[in-house]
Amino acid sequence: MSDSSSKIITTFQDRLALETAVKSLANTTTAAEIRQRAAEIAAKFGDRAIPVLVGQLNTTDPQMRGGLGMLAAMLDYEKTTAALRAAARNRALDDQARLTAITILDRYLNIVPDEEMYMGMGAPEEAALRSLREVLTDQQTDALVLVEYFRQLELQPLDVQLTMARAARRLEAAEAVPLLRMFVQSPTHLIAQESLQALTALGTPAAAGALQGLIPTLRPDLRATAERALQKLRLSGSTVPTLRPPAEGFRCLATPPDSRGGQYLLFILPPDGDTPSLTLRLALNPVDGLIEAVASAADGPADLPEPLAVGALHASLIDVGHHLWLEAPYDYGRRRVQACLPVSLESSRPLSHAYRFLNWALWQWTPPAPQVVTLEVKPAAKSKPGLKELLNYPALSGWYLSTPQVFKLADQLLSEAERVTAQRFERVVMRLLASELAAGTLDLPAIADALVTLKEWLLLAGRRDLALQAQTASDSLTASPEENPLLLHMANLGLRIAMITQARGLLQGWPPGANV
Repeated sequence: MSDSSSKIITTFQDRLALETAVKSLANTTTAAEIRQRAAEIAAKFGDRAIPVLVGQLNTTDPQMRGGLGMLAAMLDYEKTTAALRAAARNRALDDQARLTAITILDRYLNIVPDEEMYMGMGAPEEAALRSLREVLTDQQTDALVLVEYFRQLELQPLDVQLTMARAARRLEAAEAVPLLRMFVQSPTHLIAQESLQALTALGTPAAAGALQGLIPTLRPDLRATAERALQKLRLSGSTVPTLRPPAEGFRCLATPPDSRGGQYLLFILPPDGDTPSLTLRLALNPVDGLIEAVASAADGPADLPEPLAVGALHASLIDVGHHLWLEAPYDYGRRRVQACLPVSLESSRPLSHAYRFLNWALWQWTPPAPQVVTLEVKPAAKSKPGLKELLNYPALSGWYLSTPQVFKLADQLLSEAERVTAQRFERVVMRLLASELAAGTLDLPAIADALVTLKEWLLLAGRRDLALQAQTASDSLTASPEENPLLLHMANLGLRIAMITQARGLLQGWPPGANV
């Protein structure tokens, strides 16, 4: 056999092995397995996989399409996007192949489709219907796929979003409900209103339950419409599920509040059939509302914080945003969201897609129960306890000043040649606090409210002694605030953090939007 013949055979065998490897993406069963298989193909074949990937675009298997998307994200970005752009605009290809190329560009490579990619295709609503069915199939192996799907969809032109929302009405009721409840929460009023009408028109128990669970989290104008729609369903004889308390297995972990009442909350949802346990982490405060939401799926119990008795503290969960977490009653977390949610609903800032997708776990139950622990903590009549233990408690790590004046003063101290003595630092802190009070940058009523929130958290954690000190701190805020131990502590800690931050060339930013 000649060398040229040998090379031809070797090349053919390599091509066959590559095609077999790419086609094997359809044989995977989980998102993790698809990702691993795609990574193996990318590592072994590199950019040679691009033309084979393009050759498989006409697949009707959603699992295969997901695998092609993951593979595309692991190959050379410029070469892959160029090949997929060309495929999306190639009218010689069937609509299925072009739509798959568009989907991969959109969902996996962050390329917003343009009008040219859709030119020459069939009816837009048919393509939209196909896309919705595909994402519902993808959801069987990726429980959170709708989060990213709707995030990408809202980057599209309004007419595309409307086409998708209207196509959802043509699905079977069981398929339409999860999609319509997401469209109802669209920041675009027309889409939200039409989808609310479509969800009501379904009239099934699942649709009525979804509508009922959406009411607490809708904007005021839509909430009134949803309440009327739900009442009409009841009067027409439709079955509206009875609200019940949160089911067993739904958990909430909560960090202590900071000086603005800001917290991280971690809601843990139990597994349901083939759907794994899901988590929703929220960052919120009464001033800014819901600041951040992150959803994730757990592969197993080992990926979740160990279940503890209510009131117990988790030793260390740095990987979920804080070092101190309380195993709290589920209704405690729901109440905290309920208290902060109106700020977000009344603003023009859209709610996070992760929150929109998983908020059913918060609101499909009976309304949150009132506090199960008393908050009436009264100091002793003759002597008031000090704040030393409270100020040294880790829950106060988020109580510090973070203002332009703090950073300016930190920069001045760092630029001095001589070392700052403890006595001088204390005097500087006192002047800093007096300056902030005079400038009106300290919101004392907000700090007092945060102390009430802290007091509840401490009582839940079994620290009545510290809750008593939190009450004392709240009662004494307005009496000689320039000498208040808590405010001095906040100025002291804020200045120290600012000096450390600037010395290391870092930027402050945790918790997000949380400090004074």
